[in-house]
Amino acid sequence: MLKQLHLAAQYLAVAGINFVDKKADDSHTNLGWDSENLRLTSRFLANTGFQVGLNYTDFSLEWLKVGEVQDSLPLHESSHNAVVDWVSKKIATAGIEGSYNYSLHYDIPYNSLGNDFRYELVSKSEMHRLAGLLSVAQNQFQIFLQNEKLDSEIRVWPHHFDLGIYTEADSSKNLFVGAGLAVPDSLVDDLYYYISGYKDGESMAVSSFLALSQGKWADNWDGGVMASTGKSGNEISTFLIETLQIFRTNA
Repeated sequence: MLKQLHLAAQYLAVAGINFVDKKADDSHTNLGWDSENLRLTSRFLANTGFQVGLNYTDFSLEWLKVGEVQDSLPLHESSHNAVVDWVSKKIATAGIEGSYNYSLHYDIPYNSLGNDFRYELVSKSEMHRLAGLLSVAQNQFQIFLQNEKLDSEIRVWPHHFDLGIYTEADSSKNLFVGAGLAVPDSLVDDLYYYISGYKDGESMAVSSFLALSQGKWADNWDGGVMASTGKSGNEISTFLIETLQIFRTNA
């Protein structure tokens, strides 16, 4: 289901590409996670209350106005071309000027979609599991930011499909940290938490840092990682706080 959801999330990102003021860091394309309704949401389009959503409860695309569902499209067996047409019509009906041009300026780890590509609800239970992990992660990042008095949006980036934060951790040392919940890759064969430090714009090497009580320092990447499966809120919190303290000490 991860691939299906990643592909479907691009319709939300494309809405941002076409109808949200562009930002240098590409944040106009990123997505919010709604833990209450278990859905991803685009940013508000063209300074209106309209958004495109991806619901993890029933695998549907949603047309939202100020958070309320106005219409939905079941994705199972829907073609790529039909989805683009549906979103285009919703945007036109809402009176939003411009065209919904499905084009990505970043890479995702899948082949380009043909017009006849059709979505498949492979596993509802797996989709619900992924939704639960996103909700746990968002809650833990909210607690982490609040307790450490840090400031960051918590957003899903459509290219890597990670739920992440990026924040200044120590202004006196020009230290920033990025953290998130990432999809499985060469670092960890599971959805996993990660955190890395940046001093004076350069990533901090972690090879000489003390071992972590939760998670570990990655062997081939400058940062800490921890598999998400079976981890409690306390374990996630410990991982984030401990790594942050080590970055601050070594900056």
